[in-house]
Amino acid sequence: MRFAALDRTYHDPEHKGWWHLEAGFGKCNFRDAPLFKAHEEAGAWVGQILMRKAA
Repeated sequence: MRFAALDRTYHDPEHKGWWHLEAGFGKCNFRDAPLFKAHEEAGAWVGQILMRKAA
């Protein structure tokens, strides 16, 4: 899985420095993953996804 920081060159200046899921696999394979203000928030989100029970 890979998270990348947004920069204002290619993204909304409002989201500069925020993080997004660039590539996810398995349970974290999301097309519309949320944006995160901090890398730690992204890590916490991954932990929540991985701890979910299979539906």
